[in-house]
Amino acid sequence: MSNPDDMLFSERLSALIGNESVASFARKCGIGDSLVRKYLEGAEPGLEKVHRIWMATKCSLVWLAAGEGDPYPSAHLARDQRATYSVEVEDIVRIRFFDARASAGLGIENTDATVSRFNYFRREWWQREIGLPAEECFSLEISGTSMLPVLSENHVPIFHQEDEAIIDSIYVFRQDGEVFVKNIDRVPGRGLIARSEDASAGTWQINPKDSQQDFKIIGRLVFKQLGERI
Repeated sequence: MSNPDDMLFSERLSALIGNESVASFARKCGIGDSLVRKYLEGAEPGLEKVHRIWMATKCSLVWLAAGEGDPYPSAHLARDQRATYSVEVEDIVRIRFFDARASAGLGIENTDATVSRFNYFRREWWQREIGLPAEECFSLEISGTSMLPVLSENHVPIFHQEDEAIIDSIYVFRQDGEVFVKNIDRVPGRGLIARSEDASAGTWQINPKDSQQDFKIIGRLVFKQLGERI
């Protein structure tokens, strides 16, 4: 088995199923086999379904949900499973991950972004490093190179849901049906200026008070990856 910390949820689930049939595994977990197949294809389960799989397999809940640690730590096997559940679930924070690939380049049309999966974090880390309500935060992928070296396609940034650019910062916003991640600078008398890290990509002016303009701030970047607080 590969390093559990490097595995996707689908890979962790496949490792748990092993040589057992999907139908048999699904019945054991109390989940429809079509849903299990979706998880194996890359869909992410909600915490309630993760709990069902964990109860049926008696693996580590933190490993199953977040990919951290060993799937079957020896100490875990000696503990009462239901008693452990309340402790381990409280240790996990779930963050929405949208399927919109926010453009850090020319922009990608996306008017129907939906939650495609969830990212899981240890609550202790989240409270120490982020300190914001988890339900107000979200992640999404970055596309393009104009925000290098600050943001790249290798980052999975965390944004705080906000609808106004109160401070100069990096924001994800929608304009004319496209989703962008850019520096937003507030300029007195000129409204907002959207700016890339790459100077050659240019800038453009935004007037958020213009009712004829399709413009909406979606969130402010608060964290771009472990060890890089904004």
